[in-house]
Amino acid sequence: MLNFTDVTEFILLGLTSRQELQVLFFIIFLGVYIITMQPNVLFPEPFVIY
Repeated sequence: MLNFTDVTEFILLGLTSRQELQVLFFIIFLGVYIITMQPNVLFPEPFVIY
């Protein structure tokens, strides 16, 4: 029997147990996510009327 399971998410375990570093990592990963998912909002193309 073949397994066709797709992994769509992952959990980062063991990065740190220090609360202040967890907050820092959260902010860093959130920033990377926003930059990756919203390029048109961050770097819009110039508005051109033809």
